[in-house]
Amino acid sequence: MLQEHAGPRWNQRVSSYRKLRLAPEWVATAFEKAGLRMGRKTRLRRLVRLVVYGP
Repeated sequence: MLQEHAGPRWNQRVSSYRKLRLAPEWVATAFEKAGLRMGRKTRLRRLVRLVVYGP
């Protein structure tokens, strides 16, 4: 769901797409192998947020 500001109004757009599900551990390892630093990893129900910093 997206709220888009268009001039004086806000428009709501809704779309759907296929989700790509990746294991958080695999993503974290790939970032570290690429030379990035892991800042924070948080979970909220089934969602995982990774905060990653560049070199």
